[in-house]
Amino acid sequence: MRFVVPFADRGDRKTRLSSCMDEETRERFALAMLRHVVRVLSKFGEVEVVTPDSRLSVPGAKVRRSDASLDELPLPDGEFGLVMSDLPLLSEEDVERALEGLKDADVVLCPSRRGGTSGVFVRKGVRFRPTFGGVSFPRNLRRAEEQGVEVAVVKSLGFFADVDEPEDLLDAALLGRKEVARIARSVVDV
Repeated sequence: MRFVVPFADRGDRKTRLSSCMDEETRERFALAMLRHVVRVLSKFGEVEVVTPDSRLSVPGAKVRRSDASLDELPLPDGEFGLVMSDLPLLSEEDVERALEGLKDADVVLCPSRRGGTSGVFVRKGVRFRPTFGGVSFPRNLRRAEEQGVEVAVVKSLGFFADVDEPEDLLDAALLGRKEVARIARSVVDV
């Protein structure tokens, strides 16, 4: 399985957390979550981080420079997973459930807390390009239906608990691991 993980450019990472984190802390937090996601995914296959940041290096992943928007990301041919980088609670079990879903479906969609899409897994031979931004999960369900693509939905804490807003930090502070949890706890009163 090949995985694509989009990652924002420097200065654009986790800007909605600017009310509780300065730019340096947001950068450290975004990188900590990215490293966590890459560690989890690398147990299942090759990971490629797609970013406009030409200086980024991530252990366990190939980095591909691209200015493409989320909806225009370069996607692999064949079977792939597209997973967001801001999933501090993602676990191997979450990924196993998504991959298991591909046995009976063409596409697996994983919703996030505000109706977004935090994971998309596509079976080999299936053409499906997801859409992102805002409440993308129902749009992706409709898109798949319109294309006649069989969809499985995997609802799990690891895909659900993305971090976009300050109130999302509580999940990372209480349930996250290592650096992710330490940074979240430094700004959340727990």
